[in-house]
Amino acid sequence: SMKTAWTITLLLFLCVAQAQTSPDQQAMCTLAKAWSGVPADWNCATPCCKWSGVYCKNNIVLLLNPSNVNLGQMPGQISLLKNLEAFEILQGTMAGTIPLDLWSLPNLSSLVLNQAGVSGTLPNIPFASKKISTLGLSQNNLSGTVPQSILNYPSLRQMYYKMRRKETKKDEKR
Repeated sequence: SMKTAWTITLLLFLCVAQAQTSPDQQAMCTLAKAWSGVPADWNCATPCCKWSGVYCKNNIVLLLNPSNVNLGQMPGQISLLKNLEAFEILQGTMAGTIPLDLWSLPNLSSLVLNQAGVSGTLPNIPFASKKISTLGLSQNNLSGTVPQSILNYPSLRQMYYKMRRKETKKDEKR
């Protein structure tokens, strides 16, 4: 009947509207607008869980793994993705230092920014997540040493880090 068809249409609309206005959808739209060089399908008119490199369960973003992206500076809105378990950028580019907002994610288990172009030093603060097991930071422009707060992290199982080596006169003679 017409009433049944209208009810089904309304329910479908409400489901789509809820998915598009969820806190994770709002956070991802903010990130997509703030970052430059995101994939073409990162369009706020579609649910973020359908975007390439975004993996969800029940409309909750669990993994961000965009490839070959130029993100620029990391906005603080990344901290709004409270259920994010993995943030992995392989061969993309980010500007500046690794933001402290990534350290504040309570469910993060994997942070991989290999060849991402990040610079600076690693923050000497513990992760908010008690689950962090993989930390990949190799082939970046990082300097300094890995803080003890990270090296002694109980759940950390894999770590890839190579700091930038500064040339000295002694090195040039070799």
